Amino acid sequence: MGESTQYFDAPFSGGTIGYQPVADLFSGRVPAHEVSLIGSAYPPGAEQAALRLLDLAAGLPTAVHLPLHPDALLRDAGLPDRLAERCAATRRAPDTVTLLLAEQHCMTDVVSLRRRCAALRRHGFSIGIDDVGAFHGSLSVLAAIHPQVIKVHRTVVSALGEYPEASAVVEASVLFARKLGATLMATGVDTAASVSTLRSIGVGYGQGSYFGDPESHWSDVVGVPPLLADEQPVAAEAGSDAFEGQTLRELLRRAMSASVDASGDEIREVFGLDEDLLTVVLIDDAGQIAGVIPRGTFMLAASGPFGHALHARRSVLQHAVKPRLVAPDTPVAEAIRLVTSRSRSRVYDDLVVADHDGRCVGIVRVADLLTASQRNQVDAAISLDPLTELPSGKVVDETVRRRVREPGGVAISWIEIDRQSVIEAEGFLAGNALVVEAAAVLRRVASSTGRGNWLGHFGAGAFVLLTDRATADRTIRSLLDYRPEDRYGRPVDLTVGTLDCPPSAAGDPSGLSVRLAELMRHGHQLGGTAWVAATYEAPGVRVQYASRPVLSASAERHQA
Repeated sequence: MGESTQYFDAPFSGGTIGYQPVADLFSGRVPAHEVSLIGSAYPPGAEQAALRLLDLAAGLPTAVHLPLHPDALLRDAGLPDRLAERCAATRRAPDTVTLLLAEQHCMTDVVSLRRRCAALRRHGFSIGIDDVGAFHGSLSVLAAIHPQVIKVHRTVVSALGEYPEASAVVEASVLFARKLGATLMATGVDTAASVSTLRSIGVGYGQGSYFGDPESHWSDVVGVPPLLADEQPVAAEAGSDAFEGQTLRELLRRAMSASVDASGDEIREVFGLDEDLLTVVLIDDAGQIAGVIPRGTFMLAASGPFGHALHARRSVLQHAVKPRLVAPDTPVAEAIRLVTSRSRSRVYDDLVVADHDGRCVGIVRVADLLTASQRNQVDAAISLDPLTELPSGKVVDETVRRRVREPGGVAISWIEIDRQSVIEAEGFLAGNALVVEAAAVLRRVASSTGRGNWLGHFGAGAFVLLTDRATADRTIRSLLDYRPEDRYGRPVDLTVGTLDCPPSAAGDPSGLSVRLAELMRHGHQLGGTAWVAATYEAPGVRVQYASRPVLSASAERHQA
């Protein structure tokens, strides 16, 4: 709970129980609540707080996160056993309890703490590390304890809109959590803008005042910003790879130019003024690009035997080479292919950017292209959901916007699996296993019913399937025939909303979001497995398929 979290290291008296929802930033569902005492006093001396919190959370129908001071765990070797006993007494499964350790308190004895955490895991508890990024912690602590949950501190989240370093911390945490197989959460999520920013970076869960304060009663769903909000236009299409939408305009630098009549001494002086300068562009009397002088070849010739006598006062045009001209709107991906296709002797020469009249606009450094390539590789890795390895976050939003603009339009199917019922019955691990199974089933269905189908993962149990408008019905019917199953072989309920989007829908992304939300509300009201559909420009909702809930139907048959 960020700054309001109290890591209990002592008995206490008084206080009011507080529940703060841990929300899915995409769907708004609440898989867990962090439980704390508000306004309590904590005299020093014993390790009873976590036990008491388990009592207070006994009636909570969701999973719980409980703060636990690492020193209490280190002092009391029997605490893991007593926590397990208290769970049995309160009828709460240990695998629905995550014990949060503050990162700054984990530095004293990491080896012993790791052994205590192993004892907790043997009972089924999950381990979380809180306040990551707020203090002078160490990544070695995360690697040693290997938590199932990592929570980024509120100070980092609040700085996302102001400091690039904060975004870098969160992006690194996303990658680190993926390597560990942990769930990343953000604390201090206080605004809709924070939710959107975190989703675009790849963070799936968060908690903060935007979802309710710690004094509020528990809830199983909270409001989140629209997933397809009309934020900003997508850049012009540039291909189907990781650099889609990026052009050389974003990497443009000012070019150093000289007259085509310049002498060798004048060019040597220009290179001498800037040791990082690699290229001088020669301009003729008409303002056209006449050639370029690469630093390496010119300085080698000018500094060689008799170099000054041969080149100092003569026109530098003799050293000019033909430039590789590119347009400002050249896609970054095409520029990289252009650079790598050049001869090895000129692979690091600057690209000269010219307008349609042949006038120099600027240059692009090869180093900047390589940096863009690395950044996009990181962005591509961040955009993949760590559980399903499907595209997620802003990639889904951008892909939907692009596909809607296609000449034939697109059909958007929002698919939610009944993960919550599985979590409530069998815990988070079973819920995650169901998500992985659902992703595998959806991949098979998508690949077998159309070459243009595209699948993304938008939140814990929500998927987005894009298909041609003509094949949407066949694809969804195939999915209903091969529904994901839980570990007992029972088909799990699905809620599907399919929105038929003609090309005219491209100008109203927020309207698409509203219509999809309307479809899903209607589908959830039907209960069980439901498939509803609509056309963007036509009112009303069509019920394509509806059945009774699988789990309740099974229970009734059992009672009979």
